[in-house]
Amino acid sequence: CDYDPQRPGALDSFWRSAENFKRSGDMLWAVSQASPLRRVHITGDLALGEHTCWSSGGYLSNSVVKGSVDGGTQQQWFARSAEVGSWRVGGWSTVVVGMDGPKQHPEQCDLRTTTCGTSPYGPQQTVVVDEVPVVAEKPFVSVDAADTSKFSLNVPGVRLNSSGADWSAGISIPFEQVYVTWPGDSASLINIRLSLGLHVVVTPGIYALDEPLRLSNPNQILLCLGIATLQSSNGNAVVSVLPGADGARVAGCLLEAGNVSTEALLQWGDETSEGTSSNPGFLQDIFVRVGGPTNTASAETMVRINASYVVGDHL
Repeated sequence: CDYDPQRPGALDSFWRSAENFKRSGDMLWAVSQASPLRRVHITGDLALGEHTCWSSGGYLSNSVVKGSVDGGTQQQWFARSAEVGSWRVGGWSTVVVGMDGPKQHPEQCDLRTTTCGTSPYGPQQTVVVDEVPVVAEKPFVSVDAADTSKFSLNVPGVRLNSSGADWSAGISIPFEQVYVTWPGDSASLINIRLSLGLHVVVTPGIYALDEPLRLSNPNQILLCLGIATLQSSNGNAVVSVLPGADGARVAGCLLEAGNVSTEALLQWGDETSEGTSSNPGFLQDIFVRVGGPTNTASAETMVRINASYVVGDHL
């Protein structure tokens, strides 16, 4: 792919993700927004753009790149809690937080400045923050190596003032305590499982929900795989984290407005919610869409947070 102003390049590479694997050798990840790359080990180089084709925004976290990262034509990029051999920033704007290893290319004059020069594509700004104040890595599913019929939902712990990757499993929850959805499951069915205190793993698909999925228990997990779509069908929110559900985590979901106007697609807490600094909640890889398959979709607010100590990690 070579630069052509009439062609999109990677500007149409939205809504995809890659997580939890090792890549031996070099890797190309030419994407544009809503396309996270998490918990990967790349033994070679990582290219974030293909030749001179346009690409526009992405996210890298909790990863190790033994070689170099080439920002290429990326208009903006955010990287967190990773280890890289070296980094050549992309087109316009790059933010790196909690990185181990060389943080920028050698000619970078001041790692704290946001106005450090130009690129072939225009003005270039870079922000570097040495540590992440509060973070927990995204929950993930693993298979028991000794018995491949057994699965666990792993919930990494909270880290304070950290840098570098964290590949620890954290708390491993057996799937006896997890409900795995089927495409076509109703909101009421899933909510029954949530009310019983189960965690929920949502399999890939489009789920038309006529009421929100309600997380009411502390430390409850709602994890969508394959960027599963939760679609409002009755003007309702699709996810609601209720007061008292401190430490809840919602991750990997695409929230979609429907034909009936929605006040908020995700509602976290209410005016009575306080949260707790010792057990923060997390939103990770949450994407919201108004439009898409229908031109009559409507939502007043995408994500409404009425509680303290809720961390947004790639929204």
